[in-house]
Amino acid sequence: MRRPLRELLPAFYLVRDADPLGGDGMLAALLDALEGGIDELEAELADRLDDVFVETAHPDELVHFAALVGLRETRRSGVPRALVADVIRLRRRKGTLSVLEQLAADATGWPARAVEFWGLLASTQHVAHPRPHAAATASVRDPLPMRYVGTPFEMVARTAEIGLVGTGRGRHNLPNIGLFLWRLAPVEEAERVPVALDALRYRVHPLGIDAPVWSAGLPEESVERIAGPENVVMPLRRIEARTHWGRYYGSSLRVDDGTGPLAADEVAVCDLGDDAGGGWWHVPPGTRAAVDPERGRLAFATPPPGPVRVTYHRALPMPIGGGGYARTVPDSPDSPEVTGGPVSAPFEVPAGGTFALRARSGTWPVLHAPPGGEIVIRAGAGAEIVLDGLLLAGGPLRITGAPDRVTLRHCTLVPGHRLAPDAAPAVPDGLSLILDLDLAASTTVEVDHSISGPIVGDARSCALVVRDSILACAGGGGRARHVAVWTGAVPDVVPALPAGSHPVLFGVGLSAEHLLTLTGPVAGPTEAAAALRAAIGDHQPDLGPVEIAEHEGRLVVVGTGTESIRFVDTDGPGAAAKLGLAAGVPSWGLLGAAVPDPPLTASATFDVTVGPPGRIGEATPVVLGAAPVSTAATAAALQDAIRAAADPDASVLVLGASLLAVPGTAGHVLRVPDSAAARALSWETDPPAVAASADGIRPGPALDLERVTVLGAVHARSVEISDSIVTGPATAARRQVGCVRYSFVGAGARTPRRFRSTTPDSGDPPPEFVTVRYGHAAFGQLAAGCPASVTAGASDGAELGAFHDVEQPQRLAALRSLLAEYLRFTSEAGIFLVD
Repeated sequence: MRRPLRELLPAFYLVRDADPLGGDGMLAALLDALEGGIDELEAELADRLDDVFVETAHPDELVHFAALVGLRETRRSGVPRALVADVIRLRRRKGTLSVLEQLAADATGWPARAVEFWGLLASTQHVAHPRPHAAATASVRDPLPMRYVGTPFEMVARTAEIGLVGTGRGRHNLPNIGLFLWRLAPVEEAERVPVALDALRYRVHPLGIDAPVWSAGLPEESVERIAGPENVVMPLRRIEARTHWGRYYGSSLRVDDGTGPLAADEVAVCDLGDDAGGGWWHVPPGTRAAVDPERGRLAFATPPPGPVRVTYHRALPMPIGGGGYARTVPDSPDSPEVTGGPVSAPFEVPAGGTFALRARSGTWPVLHAPPGGEIVIRAGAGAEIVLDGLLLAGGPLRITGAPDRVTLRHCTLVPGHRLAPDAAPAVPDGLSLILDLDLAASTTVEVDHSISGPIVGDARSCALVVRDSILACAGGGGRARHVAVWTGAVPDVVPALPAGSHPVLFGVGLSAEHLLTLTGPVAGPTEAAAALRAAIGDHQPDLGPVEIAEHEGRLVVVGTGTESIRFVDTDGPGAAAKLGLAAGVPSWGLLGAAVPDPPLTASATFDVTVGPPGRIGEATPVVLGAAPVSTAATAAALQDAIRAAADPDASVLVLGASLLAVPGTAGHVLRVPDSAAARALSWETDPPAVAASADGIRPGPALDLERVTVLGAVHARSVEISDSIVTGPATAARRQVGCVRYSFVGAGARTPRRFRSTTPDSGDPPPEFVTVRYGHAAFGQLAAGCPASVTAGASDGAELGAFHDVEQPQRLAALRSLLAEYLRFTSEAGIFLVD
C-alpha cells in the first residue's frame, strides 16, 4: 500500500507549515492536491490493468477483444463476455456437438443443450454394432425415458421427419441438430417461511399455491459433456430428483426444521398429491420430512421443533415483481426494515413527509390485507410514497389524500388478491391499486419493474407512468364488454321522412359531431334503421364500428367502446326529432359474445346491478324460469325478468348472435357479476387494466406506457404507448395528444396517431403467450410461436412488452450468425425455445 506523502517528508517542514506564527499552510494544501492527483492516477492505472484481461475488462472495452478474435457486436448490450473468452477454444473444436452447445450458451446467455437427432432415429441395427440404448420401440415399463418424451432429454426412438429443422417443421433426420434454449433464469429464495396448512404440511410458495421447485442449473463437469437435466433451469421432476437427490438437495432445495438444515438422507422425495380424505399421500415414511418438488409441497413426520425455513429456486424471464434477485436499494435510515405480515391499520403519512417500505435486496416480504379488507395508505398534501420489493396479497392497495408522488418498484400486487392452490384467482374481477385521491391533487404514480392487477384512478387527480411491468386482469376470460348505447324514444307517429336529404349531427365521446345525411323517403323504424346505418357507414373510419337496431319501435344505436353517443338536429326539430333520436337515452349496456341457439338449456339465476358508472349498487337476483327455445325467446324472457326484478325500463335485444342488455335510466350502466348463468349468456366481464372504475366507463388517468405488457383493456384520458402490448382495446378520451409507437393494441382501439404499430383491425396477428395466469414462472412471456411483428417489433428490434430488455431476438440472431462457422458440412441446426 502506498505511503502518504506526509510520511515521506521531514516532520520539521510540516511543523513549520502548521505553525500559526510563521506558517501559511501552503505545503499542506500542495500535498493534498498531489495526493488527489496520485489517487486518480492509481485508479486509472488499476482500471487499465483490469481492461487488459477479458474476465475483468469493462463492457465497453470488450468490443476491442472481439475485434482481435474476429467477432462483431451481436447485441445492443454488446458482445457476450463468455463468447469472447471462449471463441479461440471453440474454433479449435469446430464440428463437435459439445462446441455447438457451448456456442449456443455463450452467444445467448441461456442454458443450452445440443441434440443430434440421428441418434434418436429408429433403424435396423447391424449385428456387429448393436446399440442397446436406441431400441426401436419404447419400454413403457421404464418410467425415466417415458418421463422425458417430448422434451430435449428424450430417449425414445422416432421415425424420420422430412421437414427442415431450421424452419422448426422437422427434427428427426440424419443431418439435423437441435439447439434447445431455456429462457428462464433461476432466482434463489433463501430462508423463506413456507405457508403452513397445519402442523405437518406446508407449501413453499409465499402465496400458498402449488408451484414447482426449479433446478438451479449446476455447471457441467467438463466442456465435452452434454448438458443434462441438472445443468439447465427447469422444474424439478420427482423421478429425476429421487434418482440424483444428492445433486439437487442443497443446491436447488434445502429444508430447515428449526434445529438447522436437514441432511439429504433425512428428506425423502415423494408424491404428496391430494388423497380422497383431504390429506396428502405418502406422509414421510422413515424420514423426518418429505418434499414434492413438482408441487412445491413439504410434509413432516412429526411437528417440527422450531420455525420452518426453506431455501428453494423459482424462475423468471427477467427481474420483475420482486423476489430473491439482487436489486439496488437506496440506503435510507428513515425506512424501516420490512419483514412482512398482516396489515391491520392504515399507514398515515403527514403532509410533506416521505413514507418508504423497502425490502432488503434478495428478500420478498409479503404484506397481507385483512380478510375482506384493503391495505390503506393515507397521505397528506405533498407527501411521497415509495414501495420497493414487496408482495401485496389478500386485497387491493388503496392510496388516499394528495401525495405528490407514488412509486412502486419491483413490487407485485397479486392479480385476483389471493390464489387457490392451482393459481386460480380468488377474486377474478378484483382491483389491485385504487387511487382514491383528492380531486385537487396532482399526483404522479410510477410503476417500475412490477406486476399488478387492474389500476383505477380519477383522471383529474393523477397521472400514471408504467415502465417494464405487467398489468393484468386476473379473470382473463371475460367475453362481454360494456358499450355506449343511445336508445331512441318511441315517436308519437310512425317515423316518416320525405324523399331527399336530411341532416343529423352524430357525436362520439369528446370529439366534434359528424354531419350525417339521411336519404329519404323513410317510413317505419326498420327503414329508419337502414337509412341511419347507411349514413353512418360513410364516416366509419372516424366513428368506428356502430350497430343500429330496432327494438319495440325505437332505434337503438350501439357503439363499440364506452365513449358516450349523442344525436342533435342541425337547426330546430328535424330528422333526429322525427326518428325519436333527439330525445334518446344515453346509457351503457352489456354486450356479450356470440352464444349458441338457444343459449340456456335449464333455468338460471344471476345477479344484476344498475347504477351510475363507478358506483356498484346492490345486486338484485334475477330468476329465469324454464329455458327458452331460441335466442330471441331468451332475450324476451331476460328482458321481462330484469324489468320485474331490477330495472322496469331495461331492454334486452339480439345483435347478431349476441345478447345486449341495456339499462332504462339515462347515464346508468348495467352489470352482471360472474356466475354460471352469466357465463352461459356470455355476459361475464373482466375489469379494464386501467380506467377510472371497475366498469371501465369513465377514462382513467393520463397513461404513459413504455415496455409494458397489458393483459386487458385500458381507458385513459390520454395515452403515450411505446414498445408495449395492450391485448384489449385501448381507448383515449383525448386523441389529439399522445402517440402509439412500435406497439400492439387490441381490436377496437381508439387511440391517437400510430407509428409502426399493429392491431387486429388491420389484419395483424395477435401476440401469443406461454401463460397469462399469474403464479406460473413464464407469466406474460411471449410464446415461441409468437408472430415476428411482436417478437421483433420494438423500436430497437427487440420484443414488445415487459420483457423487452431480455433482448431475445438479438440473442437468437447472434447465435444464428455464428452457427455456420461451427457446423459440420451437410449438417443443419434448428433453434428451439423451451417454455
